[in-house]
Formats: sequence, structure tokens, C-alpha cells
Amino acid sequence: MTYFIWDTLDEIPDPTTYEKVASDLLGDFHTVIYAGHVYTMDVHGLIPINPHLETLEWNSVDKSQIHYDVNARSSIASTYNPNAKYKPAKGQAALESVGTGRIKIAKTFVGHLEQAHNNDFAVHYGSNWYGKEAGKYRMDIEHHGFDPAVASSIIAVMSPQNPWHGSVDSPGSGNANESVSLAKNLARMRDSGKVTVTHDDIDYADHLGTRHQIRKPDGSLALNDNGTPWQSSGLDNAQRKLAEVPGRIERIQPNHGLIPGTHSIDDIGSYGLAHLPIFKGRSPRAMRQGAIEIGLGQRPTQLTGPKTGAFQDNILNPSTSTRPTMDVWMGRAGTSSDPSDRRVPKQAIEKVLKSQHGYTAFGNGIVKATRMFNDREGTKYTPPQAQAIIWNDHQMRSGTVPVLNHYKHLQEHLKNGEEVFGHQPHE
Repeated sequence: MTYFIWDTLDEIPDPTTYEKVASDLLGDFHTVIYAGHVYTMDVHGLIPINPHLETLEWNSVDKSQIHYDVNARSSIASTYNPNAKYKPAKGQAALESVGTGRIKIAKTFVGHLEQAHNNDFAVHYGSNWYGKEAGKYRMDIEHHGFDPAVASSIIAVMSPQNPWHGSVDSPGSGNANESVSLAKNLARMRDSGKVTVTHDDIDYADHLGTRHQIRKPDGSLALNDNGTPWQSSGLDNAQRKLAEVPGRIERIQPNHGLIPGTHSIDDIGSYGLAHLPIFKGRSPRAMRQGAIEIGLGQRPTQLTGPKTGAFQDNILNPSTSTRPTMDVWMGRAGTSSDPSDRRVPKQAIEKVLKSQHGYTAFGNGIVKATRMFNDREGTKYTPPQAQAIIWNDHQMRSGTVPVLNHYKHLQEHLKNGEEVFGHQPHE
């Protein structure tokens, strides 16, 4: 049986209503109006309800123009710009309309749990994932002298844009292995207190930190929609931007502060360390810098992001955590039980999950689905366990090459009566 979050494509609500119906599901949450649009407030800035708008960082916000309006939800028509460059497809409009009577995220997740219970391996592996699979890598990091809270934070902060299993091109990389590698190398530096920087290291850092911007003929810089200067690390992106905005490409010299020689960790700093090739990986440089700061005690261990905070809690407290971790895979699972269904674009799922109300809506869907399934089947899953079962089953049926190879490898161990957790893909 296939479950969808809408009854029929013809019944998808008008996209101008999605913020109102989201509030119906989530209850009251504080909203403000800024520049004619509705936002929720976050530690990083203003988060737009309309996923076609950009998040506004606090340094770009005129706080005197923020209007605190508890009835902002009723003025949702002002948040939808019909002239937006990217108009929502029907599937995307359905995703934005979280909470309507036609959209049953919890029912969709229950359907996934029913499907997964036909797969003994998905149940066994998924229900123990945080405690044994992620827990194995957490303990590997602890082995290098980091406490459990720091170890789980390092893994979680390096998780965005970094698949756990790696990719087709680099199946041995990914969140798990990179987190352990970073911790291992950071521990060596921490114990010696010294870092040796070579010319090759600086060449790598120069390349890694290079960014490009567009200088228009009048001398001004090309801007993003939110008014900040447009920049990109990729030359190809800059050339495409140049086709839209006439001018010339300017290369911005990175200021990583690295010079050849042996230095103390404090002299180089976390920003410079994150540019060294010893910490090279799939995770973005900013994520690696955050992990380095956590490992060196320069940043709070407790993560506050919706996804990273939940992921850390799941890994640190696998038997008691009740906060499900939501990612693009779970967003897809919440829109359809068919892993090959791509009617809701990945970009739309990412946009909604980056908003507090969107992330909460999908998380609440897992919590409700877990309760419904437990009541009906007599199981005792926690929401993170149910999420991990769905996540693994959905990926197993997706056809993704590194994922399938990984699970095939683990199933061999299970059939032989061996421990399945912590084994590396493509050993």
C-alpha cells in the first residue's frame, strides 16, 4: 500500500494558505511582520514562513522595522509573492501546506512503519541504530579522550550536507568516518599543543578558502535577494551568475592566517585549523570549524539547532531521547512511502525543514505516528527508534548504490549470526 500526504493532486490547497494551516497543526508560535512578510524569530535571525524567501541574519535586519503581531497568521496573503522567481509545483505546495485535513504526515509515517515491519533487518538495525551504530562511532571518538557529550556533538555538528554512508564516489567517507577522523587528528594536536604547517597545507587552504564575487560595471557588487553581497566558492557558479549580472569576476583572497612553521593551536585558531588538509572531508568547512571548537572546549557542547540538537540527543541518550531527527530522507518519507517518488523537490523539502515550524511539523508527525503504531501493535518504540526504522527502510528501498552496498554488507553479518553494527561499507 502506498500512502501520500494528499488525497489527490487536484485537492492540494492554494499555497497562500500554508502558513495558516501550519499554525493549525503546531499551535500558537510567535510571529512577526518585517518588510511586509511574516517571519518567526530565531537565534540566527528572521526565518521566513514563505520558503521562497531567504532567512535574514540579524546583522542585515533593521530591528526598528519589526512589527510584533500576534495575529500575523491571519495576514498570510502578504507573505506569498505571486511574482516569485520560482513558483511552487503542486507537490511543493502540498509540502508547504503542512497540517491540513488532506495532509496526514503521521498517517504516512505509520504506513512506513507497517512497511518496515515486513523487513526484519530494518527493524533490528533501525531500532538499535542510535545506541549501537551511531553509538559505535561515538565510542570511537571517546577513545581519543573526548567525553560522550562532546563526542555526540562532534558527530551531530558535522551531519548537515554529509551523508552517513558517504557517496557513490567516496563510499568510505561520510558523517561517521569523518567525525572519527577529525577527532583523532584533533586529539593529537590537542595533546602536543603544536601544529606544523607546510607550504602544501597553505596551497590547499588557499584553494579551499577562495571565493568569487561579481563587480558590476558601475563598481557595485552583485547582491543576493536579501541585499547581502553575492559570493560563491565555485568558479562555475560565478560564471553562471555573470550571465545574469554583467560585470567581472573578482577572486577574494582567503584570510585563513596560516604561515609555514610550527605553531601553537591557539595561535592558528579554529578557523585556520579547519582549512588544513588533515581535516579534509565532505562536510563544509564551517561545520568542521564548529566540530573543532567543540572538541577544544571553545564552544558549548549542547547544540541548539533543531536537527543537530535532536541528533546529538539521540546519540547521547539513545534509550531515553524522545526528539526525532528529521532530514531530507525523512521529509521524503513524510510525503510519500514510495522512495522513488520525486514529485516534491529536494529543494522544497530542505527549505521547509530549515524553518522551525516545518521541522516541528514533521517531527510531531513522527511522535504521533509512533504513539499510534505502538497502541495498535503493542510495540514500545521511542520516536527516534521509529524514525530510524523508517529512515533505514526507506533508504534500503531507494536504490541508492552506497546505501544498498552498505546494507548488503551488514545483512551478511546478520545471517552469519555476527554483530552487524559498526561495520564499514566496502571493507
